[in-house]
Amino acid sequence: MARETPFIRHNIEFTRRAFGLDAITIKDLPAPAPLSTRHFREHEYALTNARLLDWTALLRSYRQLQGMRVYYRFHDVDIDRYVLEGSLEQVMLAARELSVEDLYPAARTWINEHLRYTHGFGAVVSPVNRTGPRGEPLFYVQDIPPRSLHPELQITRPEIYFGEFPGGYVTVNAKTDEFSFPLGEENATTRYVGQDGVPLTFFNKLMFSLRYGTTMLLLSDDVQPESRILFHRNILERVRMIAPFLSYDPDPYLVINDGRLFWIIDAYTTSKHFPYSTPHDPTGINYIRNSVKVVVDAYEGTVDFYQVDHEDPIANTLHAAFPGLLQPLSAMPAGLRAHIRYPEQLLTIQAHMLATYHMTSPSTFYNKEDIWRIAREPVGQRDQPVNPYYTITSLPMTAEGRYEFALLLPLTPAGTAENPKHNLIAFLTARSDGENYGELLLYRLPKDVLVQGPMQIEARINQDAEISPLLTLWGQGGSTVFRGNLLLIPVGDSFIYVQPLYIQATGNSLPELKRVIVATEDNIAMAETFAQALSELVGTEIEDPTPPPPGETGVPLPIAELAAAIERAFAAAEGAARTGNWAQYGQYLQELGRLIAELRRLQP
Repeated sequence: MARETPFIRHNIEFTRRAFGLDAITIKDLPAPAPLSTRHFREHEYALTNARLLDWTALLRSYRQLQGMRVYYRFHDVDIDRYVLEGSLEQVMLAARELSVEDLYPAARTWINEHLRYTHGFGAVVSPVNRTGPRGEPLFYVQDIPPRSLHPELQITRPEIYFGEFPGGYVTVNAKTDEFSFPLGEENATTRYVGQDGVPLTFFNKLMFSLRYGTTMLLLSDDVQPESRILFHRNILERVRMIAPFLSYDPDPYLVINDGRLFWIIDAYTTSKHFPYSTPHDPTGINYIRNSVKVVVDAYEGTVDFYQVDHEDPIANTLHAAFPGLLQPLSAMPAGLRAHIRYPEQLLTIQAHMLATYHMTSPSTFYNKEDIWRIAREPVGQRDQPVNPYYTITSLPMTAEGRYEFALLLPLTPAGTAENPKHNLIAFLTARSDGENYGELLLYRLPKDVLVQGPMQIEARINQDAEISPLLTLWGQGGSTVFRGNLLLIPVGDSFIYVQPLYIQATGNSLPELKRVIVATEDNIAMAETFAQALSELVGTEIEDPTPPPPGETGVPLPIAELAAAIERAFAAAEGAARTGNWAQYGQYLQELGRLIAELRRLQP
């Protein structure tokens, strides 16, 4: 052991450095205090923003409620935060992209696939903390053209030419107008006014015809001298073509900024040759940094790379080797910079390595006395590691003491197959806001106090005398009952677990949030609303901490919605005029006239 100690020490030191574990700030927490009404008074904002929606259920709802047509598709749901009317709020959002593969077979002509159906349209945004009266999602942004309840979420350039779906090439500025969106019995059309695309000169048409194995680019009368071709429209494919030496996060996320849609992609510098560092299983890398953020304009297709870590030697080498490729983070527009976030994939890798390399004593490390693992959660008949999740919270023991957007991941002892350990031992947190971006905090719980982890809370829910019979009854009634992610939320010097419960009727693909389950170390409660569940949990009536859905106060809902829609249509028309898109300008004016007529009809 004495001879091995220096080598073990080197392995610990360099592995921690390679994965950024040496930068983690450790904070030791006392045993959680019993939850009381004091916590609700002092941390109302954290409870207001507690996430009740599950992204998998929301994706199904989006596809049913906002798909509009068979050719529109939502790839996934992203989680982000926006300052809406002065208040930081967590939302879920998804881009409405276009998939020509979903056109009816008779409509899959060359003109439709490459000249007419060229782009997706708009996005859908929902608050994470409340639903409608039937458990359906509420919308901050919805419909086509996009209608926004908040000016910060207004979309004036909704077309998505570049996105997550692997759409092939399209030709813009052709004789055939592009389909924009369904409008009554007819379709609204548009023409691309962006700067992207390769001009289709005769030589270029010949080359692209050879590339794509088609003669239509050469022979079609719809392809004009001013036409251009857009290709590499899948954003991950696009950035890999530009900078193949970076590794990219597989989950780009959508951002609404200044009326436009953008994609942000996390890019990593990695290595398999960092000295003394243990490789991560299964990727095989033994060094990683999230040194670059990539922004892709969903309309223009422009790609900008921003360097966020100036201490990373690989990123600095790339900056020197390719001048002008990596811009400083300060060059990113402030509206986009407010939406950068710590990546889930990176925190998962770091937590996996931290499970062993939190032990810095060579003897403790050698004996593997205190191995951790990422907490697990049940999924069907098996269990799997918990995915990191974003939340708005006030992190314990931080100097600022303010609410912020953070990424959390609970950790438990490793245990063995014969003797699993599911108690909560720590949770790893990554900060995402402002100057605190990238700061990692490890909150350790006392070893002499057992704090229940997610699997133990799930087991208690399954065994609860009131909840378990109801779950069985609903399941026997021909409905599918499924529970969303169980989220651990810090509330001052205590914790609370929150889990949504969805019911989906047989033959109906629209899941509805019907119950909310909340739990602490001592109690479990289930009710129709979050406030009711909290009241049952502490035995005292708690006022609903979430604000009412739009339209429940003030002017009657139809008039309020129409007034907001008129404002949006007017702003969208102004935006179309500014960009010279007169065809779309006329369509928005037509929509504006229809809305005004509807408003007059409703007024007494």
